[in-house]
Amino acid sequence: MGKTFTLIKIAQTLEQTFPGLPVGRVNAKGHDKPSERVFYTDLLTDYNHRGARTGTTSDRRTRVLHLLRAHAAQLSSNRYLLLVDEGQNWGEAELQVLRDLSNDLQRLGVDMVTVMFGHPELHNIRTRLLGRGRTDLIGRFLLTPRAFRGLRNCDELTHCLQAYDEAEQHEFPEGSGLSYSAFFLPQAWDCGWRLAHEGPRFWKAISRTAARSGRTANNVGMSWVTGAIRNFYFSQAPLDSLGFVGTQDAWNLAVEHSGYEASLV
Repeated sequence: MGKTFTLIKIAQTLEQTFPGLPVGRVNAKGHDKPSERVFYTDLLTDYNHRGARTGTTSDRRTRVLHLLRAHAAQLSSNRYLLLVDEGQNWGEAELQVLRDLSNDLQRLGVDMVTVMFGHPELHNIRTRLLGRGRTDLIGRFLLTPRAFRGLRNCDELTHCLQAYDEAEQHEFPEGSGLSYSAFFLPQAWDCGWRLAHEGPRFWKAISRTAARSGRTANNVGMSWVTGAIRNFYFSQAPLDSLGFVGTQDAWNLAVEHSGYEASLV
Protein backbone atom coordinates (compact mmCIF):
# COMPACT_ATOMS: atom_id res chain seq x y z
CA MET A 1 0.00 0.00 0.00
CA GLY A 2 1.12 3.52 -0.74
CA LYS A 3 0.85 6.48 1.63
CA THR A 4 -2.52 7.82 0.46
CA PHE A 5 -4.17 4.42 0.23
CA THR A 6 -2.83 3.54 3.67
CA LEU A 7 -4.35 6.74 5.06
CA ILE A 8 -7.72 5.70 3.62
CA LYS A 9 -7.41 2.24 5.17
CA ILE A 10 -6.40 3.74 8.53
CA ALA A 11 -9.52 5.92 8.50
CA GLN A 12 -11.73 2.93 7.65
CA THR A 13 -10.11 0.74 10.29
CA LEU A 14 -10.44 3.41 12.98
CA GLU A 15 -14.11 3.89 12.16
CA GLN A 16 -14.67 0.12 12.52
CA THR A 17 -12.54 -0.32 15.65
CA PHE A 18 -13.66 2.88 17.40
CA PRO A 19 -17.17 3.58 16.08
CA GLY A 20 -17.58 6.40 18.57
CA LEU A 21 -14.59 8.33 17.23
CA PRO A 22 -15.30 10.89 14.49
CA VAL A 23 -12.59 10.75 11.83
CA GLY A 24 -12.13 13.37 9.11
CA ARG A 25 -9.76 13.17 6.15
CA VAL A 26 -8.58 16.13 4.07
CA ASN A 27 -5.91 16.83 1.46
CA ALA A 28 -3.58 19.75 2.12
CA LYS A 29 -3.28 21.83 -1.03
CA GLY A 30 -0.52 24.20 -2.00
CA HIS A 31 -1.34 27.71 -3.26
CA ASP A 32 0.79 30.53 -4.64
CA LYS A 33 -1.06 32.92 -2.33
CA PRO A 34 -2.33 31.01 0.72
CA SER A 35 -4.99 32.73 2.78
CA GLU A 36 -7.46 31.95 5.52
CA ARG A 37 -10.31 32.15 3.00
CA VAL A 38 -8.65 29.66 0.65
CA PHE A 39 -7.84 27.35 3.56
CA TYR A 40 -11.46 27.11 4.70
CA THR A 41 -12.65 26.74 1.11
CA ASP A 42 -10.33 23.75 0.67
CA LEU A 43 -11.56 22.09 3.87
CA LEU A 44 -15.22 22.57 2.97
CA THR A 45 -14.55 21.22 -0.53
CA ASP A 46 -12.94 18.08 0.88
CA TYR A 47 -16.02 17.57 3.05
CA ASN A 48 -18.26 18.08 -0.03
CA HIS A 49 -19.98 21.03 1.63
CA ARG A 50 -22.32 22.92 -0.67
CA GLY A 51 -21.27 26.24 0.81
CA ALA A 52 -17.57 25.80 0.08
CA ARG A 53 -17.37 28.73 -2.33
CA THR A 54 -19.97 31.12 -1.03
CA GLY A 55 -19.94 33.76 1.69
CA THR A 56 -17.21 35.67 3.47
CA THR A 57 -14.11 34.20 5.10
CA SER A 58 -15.92 34.37 8.43
CA ASP A 59 -18.90 32.51 6.97
CA ARG A 60 -16.70 29.71 5.67
CA ARG A 61 -14.81 29.49 8.93
CA THR A 62 -18.09 29.16 10.84
CA ARG A 63 -19.21 26.39 8.48
CA VAL A 64 -16.03 24.42 9.05
CA LEU A 65 -16.34 24.83 12.81
CA HIS A 66 -19.98 23.75 12.87
CA LEU A 67 -19.30 20.86 10.51
CA LEU A 68 -16.61 19.38 12.77
CA ARG A 69 -18.64 20.01 15.92
CA ALA A 70 -21.73 18.39 14.39
CA HIS A 71 -19.72 15.35 13.32
CA ALA A 72 -18.47 14.93 16.89
CA ALA A 73 -21.92 15.52 18.38
CA GLN A 74 -23.43 12.93 16.06
CA LEU A 75 -21.22 10.31 17.74
CA SER A 76 -21.49 11.88 21.21
CA SER A 77 -17.73 12.38 21.20
CA ASN A 78 -15.56 15.07 22.77
CA ARG A 79 -12.70 14.13 20.41
CA TYR A 80 -12.18 14.66 16.70
CA LEU A 81 -9.40 13.00 14.69
CA LEU A 82 -8.31 14.88 11.57
CA LEU A 83 -6.09 13.00 9.10
CA VAL A 84 -4.25 15.31 6.69
CA ASP A 85 -2.73 13.95 3.47
CA GLU A 86 0.04 15.77 1.57
CA GLY A 87 0.82 17.74 4.71
CA GLN A 88 3.99 19.19 3.18
CA ASN A 89 1.74 21.60 1.24
CA TRP A 90 0.86 23.49 4.43
CA GLY A 91 3.28 26.02 5.87
CA GLU A 92 3.26 28.30 8.88
CA ALA A 93 0.25 30.32 7.70
CA GLU A 94 -2.01 27.30 7.21
CA LEU A 95 -0.91 25.62 10.44
CA GLN A 96 -1.63 28.81 12.35
CA VAL A 97 -5.17 28.91 10.96
CA LEU A 98 -5.60 25.22 11.82
CA ARG A 99 -4.36 25.92 15.35
CA ASP A 100 -6.92 28.70 15.81
CA LEU A 101 -9.66 26.46 14.45
CA SER A 102 -8.60 23.73 16.88
CA ASN A 103 -8.68 26.20 19.78
CA ASP A 104 -12.18 27.37 18.90
CA LEU A 105 -13.36 23.78 18.59
CA GLN A 106 -11.90 23.06 22.02
CA ARG A 107 -13.88 25.95 23.49
CA LEU A 108 -16.97 24.20 22.14
CA GLY A 109 -16.04 21.05 24.05
CA VAL A 110 -14.28 19.07 21.31
CA ASP A 111 -10.54 18.33 21.33
CA MET A 112 -9.11 17.90 17.83
CA VAL A 113 -6.15 15.60 17.26
CA THR A 114 -4.35 16.12 13.94
CA VAL A 115 -2.15 13.54 12.22
CA MET A 116 -0.33 14.71 9.11
CA PHE A 117 0.95 12.48 6.32
CA GLY A 118 3.26 13.80 3.66
CA HIS A 119 6.50 13.97 1.73
CA PRO A 120 9.84 14.18 3.62
CA GLU A 121 9.61 17.95 2.99
CA LEU A 122 7.60 17.92 6.22
CA HIS A 123 10.93 17.63 8.04
CA ASN A 124 12.12 20.85 6.39
CA ILE A 125 8.92 22.64 7.38
CA ARG A 126 9.45 21.49 10.96
CA THR A 127 13.04 22.76 10.88
CA ARG A 128 11.95 26.17 9.59
CA LEU A 129 9.30 26.43 12.29
CA LEU A 130 11.90 25.58 14.92
CA GLY A 131 14.10 28.33 13.54
CA ARG A 132 11.25 30.81 13.92
CA GLY A 133 10.49 29.65 17.44
CA ARG A 134 7.04 28.31 16.51
CA THR A 135 7.04 25.59 19.12
CA ASP A 136 3.30 26.13 19.48
CA LEU A 137 2.71 24.80 15.97
CA ILE A 138 5.30 22.05 16.27
CA GLY A 139 3.83 20.87 19.56
CA ARG A 140 0.35 20.80 18.07
CA PHE A 141 0.99 19.27 14.66
CA LEU A 142 4.59 18.11 14.15
CA LEU A 143 5.68 16.92 17.56
CA THR A 144 6.69 13.33 16.76
CA PRO A 145 7.72 12.65 13.15
CA ARG A 146 7.47 9.02 12.04
CA ALA A 147 9.03 7.77 8.80
CA PHE A 148 6.63 6.00 6.46
CA ARG A 149 9.07 3.89 4.51
CA GLY A 150 9.02 1.47 1.61
CA LEU A 151 10.27 -2.11 1.56
CA ARG A 152 13.87 -2.52 2.68
CA ASN A 153 14.75 -6.17 2.12
CA CYS A 154 13.71 -9.51 0.70
CA ASP A 155 11.99 -10.64 3.91
CA GLU A 156 9.67 -7.61 3.92
CA LEU A 157 8.91 -8.13 0.24
CA THR A 158 8.14 -11.82 0.78
CA HIS A 159 5.80 -10.91 3.64
CA CYS A 160 3.86 -8.64 1.25
CA LEU A 161 3.74 -11.33 -1.42
CA GLN A 162 2.13 -13.74 1.03
CA ALA A 163 -0.95 -11.52 1.10
CA TYR A 164 -1.53 -12.27 -2.59
CA ASP A 165 -1.62 -15.97 -1.69
CA GLU A 166 -4.29 -15.56 0.98
CA ALA A 167 -7.91 -15.15 -0.09
CA GLU A 168 -8.72 -13.94 3.43
CA GLN A 169 -6.68 -10.82 2.73
CA HIS A 170 -7.02 -10.37 -1.03
CA GLU A 171 -9.86 -12.28 -2.67
CA PHE A 172 -10.17 -12.16 -6.44
CA PRO A 173 -12.71 -12.10 -8.02
CA GLU A 174 -14.81 -10.89 -5.11
CA GLY A 175 -16.88 -13.68 -3.65
CA SER A 176 -14.88 -16.41 -5.40
CA GLY A 177 -12.93 -17.61 -2.39
CA LEU A 178 -9.77 -17.45 -4.52
CA SER A 179 -6.55 -15.57 -3.91
CA TYR A 180 -4.89 -13.60 -6.68
CA SER A 181 -2.27 -16.31 -7.14
CA ALA A 182 -4.89 -19.07 -7.39
CA PHE A 183 -6.87 -17.07 -9.95
CA PHE A 184 -4.00 -16.18 -12.31
CA LEU A 185 -2.03 -19.45 -12.07
CA PRO A 186 -4.51 -22.16 -10.99
CA GLN A 187 -2.51 -25.18 -12.16
CA ALA A 188 0.65 -23.99 -10.50
CA TRP A 189 -1.35 -23.14 -7.39
CA ASP A 190 -2.80 -26.66 -7.18
CA CYS A 191 0.74 -28.04 -7.28
CA GLY A 192 1.85 -25.91 -4.34
CA TRP A 193 3.35 -22.88 -6.08
CA ARG A 194 2.94 -19.59 -4.19
CA LEU A 195 3.84 -16.03 -5.13
CA ALA A 196 5.73 -15.76 -1.84
CA HIS A 197 8.18 -18.33 -3.22
CA GLU A 198 9.17 -15.75 -5.85
CA GLY A 199 10.44 -13.28 -3.25
CA PRO A 200 14.19 -13.87 -3.75
CA ARG A 201 13.96 -13.57 -7.56
CA PHE A 202 11.74 -10.52 -7.29
CA TRP A 203 14.10 -8.79 -4.85
CA LYS A 204 17.09 -9.66 -7.03
CA ALA A 205 15.36 -7.97 -9.98
CA ILE A 206 14.67 -4.89 -7.87
CA SER A 207 18.27 -4.77 -6.62
CA ARG A 208 19.59 -5.22 -10.14
CA THR A 209 17.50 -2.32 -11.41
CA ALA A 210 18.56 -0.06 -8.53
CA ALA A 211 22.25 -0.90 -9.04
CA ARG A 212 21.96 -0.01 -12.70
CA SER A 213 21.09 3.52 -11.58
CA GLY A 214 23.83 3.58 -8.98
CA ARG A 215 21.36 3.17 -6.13
CA THR A 216 20.62 0.64 -3.41
CA ALA A 217 17.19 -0.96 -3.07
CA ASN A 218 16.43 -0.01 0.53
CA ASN A 219 13.17 1.95 0.34
CA VAL A 220 11.04 0.54 -2.46
CA GLY A 221 7.56 2.06 -2.77
CA MET A 222 4.52 -0.17 -3.05
CA SER A 223 3.46 1.51 -6.28
CA TRP A 224 6.40 -0.13 -8.04
CA VAL A 225 6.02 -3.42 -6.18
CA THR A 226 2.35 -3.83 -7.03
CA GLY A 227 3.02 -2.75 -10.62
CA ALA A 228 5.67 -5.43 -11.00
CA ILE A 229 3.39 -8.06 -9.45
CA ARG A 230 0.65 -7.15 -11.91
CA ASN A 231 3.10 -7.39 -14.80
CA PHE A 232 4.28 -10.79 -13.59
CA TYR A 233 0.76 -12.22 -13.25
CA PHE A 234 -0.30 -11.04 -16.70
CA SER A 235 2.87 -12.19 -18.45
CA GLN A 236 3.03 -15.57 -16.72
CA ALA A 237 -0.65 -16.56 -16.75
CA PRO A 238 -0.38 -18.03 -20.29
CA LEU A 239 2.51 -20.18 -19.03
CA ASP A 240 0.51 -21.67 -16.17
CA SER A 241 1.29 -25.37 -15.83
CA LEU A 242 2.10 -28.13 -13.38
CA GLY A 243 5.47 -27.42 -11.81
CA PHE A 244 5.48 -23.74 -12.86
CA VAL A 245 8.21 -21.57 -11.32
CA GLY A 246 8.91 -17.96 -12.19
CA THR A 247 12.20 -17.19 -13.88
CA GLN A 248 14.67 -14.44 -13.13
CA ASP A 249 14.16 -13.01 -16.63
CA ALA A 250 10.41 -12.83 -16.02
CA TRP A 251 10.93 -10.80 -12.85
CA ASN A 252 13.54 -8.60 -14.48
CA LEU A 253 11.01 -7.67 -17.15
CA ALA A 254 8.19 -7.23 -14.62
CA VAL A 255 10.27 -4.75 -12.62
CA GLU A 256 11.54 -3.03 -15.76
CA HIS A 257 7.99 -2.32 -16.93
CA SER A 258 6.80 -1.19 -13.48
CA GLY A 259 8.48 2.23 -13.80
CA TYR A 260 10.64 1.63 -10.74
CA GLU A 261 13.86 2.65 -12.48
CA ALA A 262 12.40 6.03 -13.49
CA SER A 263 11.63 6.73 -9.84
CA LEU A 264 15.33 6.47 -8.97
CA VAL A 265 16.36 9.47 -11.05
